[in-house]
Amino acid sequence: HAAFGHLAERYGLEQIPISGLSPEAEPGARDLASIADTIRELGVEYVMVEPIISTAFAETLAREVGAELLPLHPLESLTPQQSKEGEDYFSLMEANLNSLSLALGCNI
Repeated sequence: HAAFGHLAERYGLEQIPISGLSPEAEPGARDLASIADTIRELGVEYVMVEPIISTAFAETLAREVGAELLPLHPLESLTPQQSKEGEDYFSLMEANLNSLSLALGCNI
C-alpha cells in the first residue's frame, strides 16, 4: 500500500501502490491490469512488499509481469520474535537499504 510516500518524495522516486493508503484496501482487476501495464512499460524488475501484510496481490502481480518480490519494512513490522533474535530498527533499515539498492540498481 501507499506507505512510503515520504521516502519516495524525499528521494525523487515514484511510488505505485497496489492498494491505497490502507493495507486492507483491495485493488480491483482493472487496477491490477493498469499497474501491470505500468510495470511492463517501465521495465520494473522488483515489487516491494511489507512483510507484515498480505502479499497475495503483490505475488499475483509479480508473477504476471515476471518481477521478484523484495521486502520493505516499516518499523512496526518488527515482530516480537525478531526482537528476541536481536533485530531492531537499525537492522530493519539496513535490510531496507539492501532491498532498495537491489531494486534501484545501486551499489552500496
